Amino acid sequence: MELSVIAYLVLLCIVAVLRLYELRISRLHQQEMIARGASKVEEPRFRWMVVLHTGVLIGAAAEVVFLKRPFIPFLAAVCFPLFSPPTPSAGG
Repeated sequence: MELSVIAYLVLLCIVAVLRLYELRISRLHQQEMIARGASKVEEPRFRWMVVLHTGVLIGAAAEVVFLKRPFIPFLAAVCFPLFSPPTPSAGG
């Protein structure tokens, strides 16, 4: 397996871990709000959103591994800023 494929799969794993961390934070906020007296509202589409996001990550990995998509440096350079965190502005 090429280094670029491994790096891409690592990136997808990092994104997946971050999504799980976001879910944990959301759950903690939900519990805190319930403790303060809020009522829990069932979201019937939430499970579908989880399935969709999981499928996108799995599909992205499967596409590279099974269809042997090539690494395109120009495309990577253009897309890299999309994954970079925004820098805080000095003005505030």
